Amino acid sequence: MSNFKLIIHNLIRKHLSLIVLAVSSLSFFLSNILLKDLLSDVQYGLYSIIVTYIALLSLFGLFGCDQVLLRTSTIDKKVLVVDYRVICIMLPISLGVSLFSTYIICMYYDLNVSYFSLFLLSFSAILIKLSYQTSRMLSMFTFSQLTLNLWKIGLLFFIFFGVCINTDITLHVIILCLLTFCLLSLASFIPLFARIKLKRLDYPSSYLLKLGSGFFIAMMSVSLLSFLDRFIIEQKFGLEKMGDYFFFVNLYLYPFILVSTYIGFKELVAFKKEFDMFLFKKRLIRIIIFSILSGSIYFIITLVLERIGVYDFRISAHIKLIFALMIFGVIKIISSLLSAAMGARADVKDLKKVNIFTIFLFVVLLISITLCSSMLNIVLLFIFIWVLRYSIYFILLLNQYRD
Repeated sequence: MSNFKLIIHNLIRKHLSLIVLAVSSLSFFLSNILLKDLLSDVQYGLYSIIVTYIALLSLFGLFGCDQVLLRTSTIDKKVLVVDYRVICIMLPISLGVSLFSTYIICMYYDLNVSYFSLFLLSFSAILIKLSYQTSRMLSMFTFSQLTLNLWKIGLLFFIFFGVCINTDITLHVIILCLLTFCLLSLASFIPLFARIKLKRLDYPSSYLLKLGSGFFIAMMSVSLLSFLDRFIIEQKFGLEKMGDYFFFVNLYLYPFILVSTYIGFKELVAFKKEFDMFLFKKRLIRIIIFSILSGSIYFIITLVLERIGVYDFRISAHIKLIFALMIFGVIKIISSLLSAAMGARADVKDLKKVNIFTIFLFVVLLISITLCSSMLNIVLLFIFIWVLRYSIYFILLLNQYRD
């Protein structure tokens, strides 16, 4: 193999997890654009609800127990040693959340699928996150990303196949497609069993409970801050407006979320090994500059594509909302680095401070949301809440460095 081919091979191998993440994100991005034209406005609104529902369960369905797993598990001779008490808590929680969340979504939305199918979709979406975290700790980064994002890639293939054979693509069929690929992702967890060892680790039960409750509130806060805006818009303005908002979120916010996910995915492991505040600040400045420049280039590309007639993104009609979403995206990238640092360095006291402050922010949010009369106002309110929340992260990190 020549030196050039060897360099390319090593680069691909080193960044294969990023490639998988990029492919899955691009697949999801294209799926949303295609479905905007294939589904009716109401069905697209319901589709946005079910996708948000899956993302919410994946993030919060384990009540933060996956974060406890990250903090307490160890690697011994390429075997992941897990405290069995965490698993004993995690499985009943995932089952209970699946039953409750399925009941709630069936009560509020007519998705035209059976309760059992939605339950299986909910349960698999939650447990996929466990598979993701487990393979991630085993340094199987590519496998973990593939497990977490297979449904996004599969959805695009399904849409292309349906269009090619001229099949009517409905919400009912899309949900069954999502269920199929989520179950396939969950089945990929089975080979990992041989590399997992369950035992009681040297952690007091009281410590696990305190850590778990702290991460529960933290993950609930992140989940609500990440997805509550969509449900508020749906309740205030209806499913059609929710579908429009979901379209612009995926067009102008999702690319930033892609980058922020990768930063959090990689930096958490690095910060657990070593953390230096001076280098952290330099990295933070570089990320801010990178996100602003790349966001500007991305906006120009979509503007050019619209001007030459490739696709009508309706930029001029929603320019204020688009700029607000892109600012939100920059903030989410910054917050991912802060979250990675806090996830690696925070103790129970820090989590308690963050959670108390976040509860205060939710009170502010609930009071202020009644004053919002447009989607733009809601986005600006959430930007304000995000800035305040992650400012406390930065302050706590500075205090740790001074100490």
